Amino acid sequence: MGSLQESITYWLQNICEKVSKGETYINTAKSEQFLFNEVEAFGGDLPQVDKNMLGMATSKVHRKIIGVLNISKTLACISCFKKVTSKNEKTGNSESCKVMQFWKACPRQWFLRVLVQTVDAEKKKDTFKLIVTDLHCN
Repeated sequence: MGSLQESITYWLQNICEKVSKGETYINTAKSEQFLFNEVEAFGGDLPQVDKNMLGMATSKVHRKIIGVLNISKTLACISCFKKVTSKNEKTGNSESCKVMQFWKACPRQWFLRVLVQTVDAEKKKDTFKLIVTDLHCN
């Protein structure tokens, strides 16, 4: 069985891509054979970025929190960061990947719902609800 080597460029076939929590994972497809071929490394120039377009991708918005609607915490799985449910007084299982783990090893995951208002003087004051999730704390 072949294996991929570091610093070599390959053409991969029959792979599956999964995006979870902003991270991309690839894995071999279960129904088809994984194939790979060594190819020449990419050597072309990268496209130039229009500096005027950068402002569209990054901007600052000034807002203030005017109220907390709800705050809660759960214990998160050390592997998939999903909720861990109690198995006994020392261990629990992930609801997603089923990993059994000690409670002390699980990071706390906070969920906040806050009421937010814009503070820009030239704009009207908009008020909206903001849900903040996936805050991992130990």
